[in-house]
Amino acid sequence: MFVYGIANEPTYPLFYYNMACGHGELNDEENAIKYLRLAYKYKDNMLKGERLPDPMNDSSFARFRDSETFKKAVKEMKSGK
Repeated sequence: MFVYGIANEPTYPLFYYNMACGHGELNDEENAIKYLRLAYKYKDNMLKGERLPDPMNDSSFARFRDSETFKKAVKEMKSGK
């Protein structure tokens, strides 16, 4: 479903965020970060009233909370890098 959404609305960030969540659930840190980066890249395209969830508080990424790679990546994304 999210692949279809990305194909039709390639700048909508929540499709990428949800893809990242799926990869988080599969313990695939590399692809979770990849899709989170895309979600943050397009975060200004959120619909009015929506906000991008914080991956550090999302249960889909709980297994990565102690990962230096994940923490560094999220920090960079939040700072706009």
